[in-house]
Amino acid sequence: MTAAEFWEDRYAGRPQVWSGRANPVLVELIGDLAPGRALDLGCGEGGDAIWLARNGWQGIAVDISTIEVERGHAVAVDADIPDDRIAWHARDLGEWQPEERYDPFVASRERSPVSPGIRSAARADAVLPVAVTLVG
Repeated sequence: MTAAEFWEDRYAGRPQVWSGRANPVLVELIGDLAPGRALDLGCGEGGDAIWLARNGWQGIAVDISTIEVERGHAVAVDADIPDDRIAWHARDLGEWQPEERYDPFVASRERSPVSPGIRSAARADAVLPVAVTLVG
């Protein structure tokens, strides 16, 4: 089973896996920073990316699961977050590499039993890695 297949199977048939709220560590660490461009690696259903957009940030939300990316985008649309605030991408973080520099990057994700870590984080060229939280 590939990593993408594992995560699609994990989220299929479940209407929501995550709370939809931003990671409290993220909120605490960057709540007072001036908004810029943010990169959310392993965005899941988009709680962090949507919080960032609501607080003036622009950026990219990336997850290997197309189901999660579609859910995150749908929540953002329902919350009236303009599409130019968050670019949603389904990508394998073991192979994908960002093309730009980001002020913070966020990696709040569940440990993957089938995928090597987030290699993109090492290549993100982010000037301020903010929150890395692993669940499980």
